[in-house]
Amino acid sequence: MERQGCRGLARVVSWMWNQWMLVTLAWYACAVFTAATLKRSKHRAMLSVFANLVIGWPLITPFAMADGTEGCQRLKTHWRKVLLIAVLAGLEKNLTNSSLSSIGGALKTALHGLNVVFTFFVAAIAGADDRAYYCIRGCRCSGNLLLTISLILVACGSVFALPKGNSKEEAWGTSHWGVIFQLGSGIAYAMKFTAIKLLLCSNNESANSAHRPPSKAQVVFLCNPVIGLMSLALVPLGGDWTVPEFSLALAVAAAATPILVLQMQLIQLLKSPVTVAVLAVFHDLAIVCYFVSMGGESFSRAQVIGYTVSAVGAILYSCAKYRYSDLAAQDLSDCSSSIENDRSFSITPQTMRLHFSFSTQSSF
Repeated sequence: MERQGCRGLARVVSWMWNQWMLVTLAWYACAVFTAATLKRSKHRAMLSVFANLVIGWPLITPFAMADGTEGCQRLKTHWRKVLLIAVLAGLEKNLTNSSLSSIGGALKTALHGLNVVFTFFVAAIAGADDRAYYCIRGCRCSGNLLLTISLILVACGSVFALPKGNSKEEAWGTSHWGVIFQLGSGIAYAMKFTAIKLLLCSNNESANSAHRPPSKAQVVFLCNPVIGLMSLALVPLGGDWTVPEFSLALAVAAAATPILVLQMQLIQLLKSPVTVAVLAVFHDLAIVCYFVSMGGESFSRAQVIGYTVSAVGAILYSCAKYRYSDLAAQDLSDCSSSIENDRSFSITPQTMRLHFSFSTQSSF
């Protein structure tokens, strides 16, 4: 009886894990909790080191080792690719944290909107998103206009959300280095999502289990120490070596560690790093709503307009995605005869990139 109950619970958990909407809500919850906890901290410099390296790494280790020898073989086969994702994740987090020391939070939030554009172009170049690839190459897709408009709205919505300070310096900040750091974080963000898509969606059906992608916990197992060490390397720049409270570091580690796992699951479920980047628009909105309702922060009319524009852009992107999917299916059906005559067209942009760039015999 107990075994049947455990099996039933396992089936429910497995079903929930494969529902992108539930995974997205879990991502938002972890992100909001992490942001709220970080805001309480007075010594953020060492908090990232402890949350990722001292606490987060041992926390994820049992899950990473759950696959035993077979899982270790997979990680050994793909360790270069996983290391690339870890470095990109470390750059993303540490560059965006470093930007806060020289620019205001308003400008930083505005620049987040460019992450969608960065992800769109990086995914298109790498062949990780067919819609982006065909849009950039100008192929037969009448939905390109709607897709372009949606991306512009998402990117520009955060700019409208900027609070109007008493001066230009108050509203935007004055450091060019801070802007460069945040733009670099956005590019690392886009490359990380693209690399995750190419890793998790390659060789899934390989007869050799060692060539299949590693588990998401194994990816985080390598990411956490890399992020922590990169944070430690940046501590001397701020000069704050204060050790954070253990309870605070534990809370951040428990909330932040699953975020990358949830992002990878979304990319695997939705098959598009651009779609996950668009979902991050509502992620930012969820954080803002929390601080307005629970933290007592103000919410200006400009911010309402800005986030509304971004939300409309995200909705239009969903419509463009649905429309493009139908058109792409029609194109594949219409071109079936020509594909038989020309075998070169039988390889899609994504599979072609996966074959040449992410085969099991290649390395970064």
